[in-house]
Amino acid sequence: MFKALLLSILLFCSFGFSSQLSPENKLSPPLITIFETLEISTDAPLETLIAQLKEKCHQTGDRWNFTNRFEDKRDTLIPLLDELGFFQAVHAKNSHYSYAVVLGALRSSVQKRIDFLVEEWQRGIRFDKVVFLTGKRELRPIEECPDLQSETEMMIRVWNQTEMPEALKNLTPIIVDSRPAPGRDRATTESTVYAWLKLSPNPGSCLVFSSQPYVSYQDAILRARMPKTFPIETVGAEGGSSLPTSVLMDNLAKWLEWSTPSQN
Repeated sequence: MFKALLLSILLFCSFGFSSQLSPENKLSPPLITIFETLEISTDAPLETLIAQLKEKCHQTGDRWNFTNRFEDKRDTLIPLLDELGFFQAVHAKNSHYSYAVVLGALRSSVQKRIDFLVEEWQRGIRFDKVVFLTGKRELRPIEECPDLQSETEMMIRVWNQTEMPEALKNLTPIIVDSRPAPGRDRATTESTVYAWLKLSPNPGSCLVFSSQPYVSYQDAILRARMPKTFPIETVGAEGGSSLPTSVLMDNLAKWLEWSTPSQN
């Protein structure tokens, strides 16, 4: 029963999980081992399985404020997450897209995402427009830009200060400056998607720039919330293996939740 339930999840995942199936459609060990490591019963309906994982792993608020969990299981979990594709770079599969969509984040991650965008451009990947999905998050004064007020301002500065080919620099970003999500003090990936759609963009293919270990999770959100007339492909630079285990497991729980049929 457990294999059948996880197979239904696998069919709705865009990265990592597809490689967990053998030619005979049998699951490879990583996901099963993760559930067993967390002592989650495998004989349960899909909704119960996801709820149990969420109960153990999900935390609310900003990741840098998470409570430390699972550090005693880190040596077991990290290699399994690596097998699921959490840490490897993901590159564009096509040569042209309508939109390059950069997702907001802390300054260091925004820099990584824009740098990766430049690298993809230098690999020959082209897009017609650049879109920033961001919002009015107050910046962290020490880690980010103390003279700026919001994530939106910070992303614009990072773009302006990053070296890139002139043809790319001429693609002035479309700024989607989202309000905070309900019950939150900042925008979320989902709320920025809704804010963009309110601007009535023309349908077109989207190359979304995230960064690891969040590529699969954020890809799942955009696939669930963007209309089918906006084909989604999410890419990002390698990284994430040094993050706290609590952050990585929260990310896994959210990825699985957003990748289930009920979200699509």
